[in-house]
Amino acid sequence: MTYLQLNGIFLVAVLALTLLALRGTRSAGAGRGRWWARSLVVFLVLAVFTVVFDSIMIWADLFRFDDEHMSGLRIGLAPVEDLAWPLAAALLLPALWTWPGRNDTPSGTTTSGTTTPEDPA
Repeated sequence: MTYLQLNGIFLVAVLALTLLALRGTRSAGAGRGRWWARSLVVFLVLAVFTVVFDSIMIWADLFRFDDEHMSGLRIGLAPVEDLAWPLAAALLLPALWTWPGRNDTPSGTTTSGTTTPEDPA
């Protein structure tokens, strides 16, 4: 099995969880579009850092990849297979943060940040 095939299996699972999490959220339409745009920006930033630092570490001979399991496509010195991890992080982490039913507001505050009156009981 190649690293690209392994990444494909992993990314299918990540995409399924992401879509499942987003399906149950209240944000729809423009809100969901903003979510995808933000995830794209996060991916691009993580991908640039991955390519730069992987290239430096490969150049410094800190690690090597088994060419037998690689596609041979590279950006700089970094194999494209390494971009699966920033893609997974950019999709999965925000999706899990917005998982349906997740209550991330402190007790006594509303989602707008205002406090609610204390329960007299």
